[in-house]
Amino acid sequence: MKSKFFSIGVTLLLSVMGINAQITITTASLPDGVVGTPYSQTLTATGTGSGIITWSIRSGALPDGLTLDGNTGTISGTPTTAGSFVFDISVLQSAQHDAKSFSIAITQTWDISATADDHVTATFDGSTLTISGTGAMQDFIIGSAPWYGARNSITSLTINNGVTSIGNYAFIYCDKIAGAPTLPNSITSIANGAFAYCSYLTSVTIPSSVTSISNLAFFGCFAMTAINVDAGNSYYSSAAGVLFNNNQNILICCPAGKTGAYVIPNSVLSIGDYAFEDCSGLTSVTIPNSVASIGDVAFGYCTGLTSITCLNTDPSSNITLGSNAFEEVDKDACYLYVPVGSVSLYRAADQWKDFTHINEIATGIANVEIQNLQFYPNPVKDELTITNYELGIENVVITDLSGRIVVVAGLKPATTGETTTINVSSLPSGVYFIKVGNMTGKFVKN
Repeated sequence: MKSKFFSIGVTLLLSVMGINAQITITTASLPDGVVGTPYSQTLTATGTGSGIITWSIRSGALPDGLTLDGNTGTISGTPTTAGSFVFDISVLQSAQHDAKSFSIAITQTWDISATADDHVTATFDGSTLTISGTGAMQDFIIGSAPWYGARNSITSLTINNGVTSIGNYAFIYCDKIAGAPTLPNSITSIANGAFAYCSYLTSVTIPSSVTSISNLAFFGCFAMTAINVDAGNSYYSSAAGVLFNNNQNILICCPAGKTGAYVIPNSVLSIGDYAFEDCSGLTSVTIPNSVASIGDVAFGYCTGLTSITCLNTDPSSNITLGSNAFEEVDKDACYLYVPVGSVSLYRAADQWKDFTHINEIATGIANVEIQNLQFYPNPVKDELTITNYELGIENVVITDLSGRIVVVAGLKPATTGETTTINVSSLPSGVYFIKVGNMTGKFVKN
């Protein structure tokens, strides 16, 4: 008799716990849905006996816009929000019950084709935005992209091969997208503000197919330190992470995450509109005398600049300056260094004259563009190696932009293949001049 009571008690306990329960949810999975499209799916169970069956959400939540009918087990409604939703469903009949975990992914799709001949769609699943199809994306104004309201949920961006353009302001303020987006080799144009204020992008590689990039395509990408270009591109190139046209006579865009000192190459004839805008981490910039034009707001909001060196002897005659070229640069704190004999010309020149401190490059180096002295690396962090110098020269002299001597070091006797290494690790970041005998050069210390 004792064992019989024990058996009945165990059976009742197992039933209450739902272990080996007679009622079992048999629906294997639920289909995914689409925002704006009616959804209906009825759950099923076996082993049902007599009595009322009740369905309920035990944990988690259904997608927004869907509800569960507790009597029929039907999930229905029209989804309103994209995302992946996980929840547990429970079914109860008398003392019997079962529970099972389900998930429903809700996506949202938009046609974003530029013309009737294009076939481009955008699909959002709650975290990843995917652009796919063939042809060009349409252009947007700020805030009009259909995914703009969900921009803070977009953590990943995929652009599939076949898409040929990225429209105006397509991904502006999608600042949860991080890292380096992959652009397919079908892309030919990247429009104005396409990635503006995607503040966690760190770099981008322009594919060989691109023929047009707006100056402001990557505006406000404050973590971006490099805009790289595929070597096969015939229209654009990159050096030290800065974007140029193919032959590097136009500087198009310095990424906003660039820091320290930057020397513009001697090949550059023109600095584009907004080229350095918001590069607040730059501390010094050197402009070679090859530059004949500087665009609108070219150095705007470079609030970290402490020095600008311009090697042109006559800014009014030789440089066409766009409007507000140095907007919001602290002209009291940022020193302007110019060639010997040019101070009065800069003090009379529009915009240049706004700098409080305009000083000659008092280095004793008559022409700082002479690069016959060979040394590496440049920029340098710790050690600078000099690879060629004249017989009989004993010392190397390094000066800062004010002409102050900061390093004097001995040289090894000059022989074929001889090199001398100079430790510059203690120097602050900036631009320096180096002189060995009659040979001169300029380098950047990071």
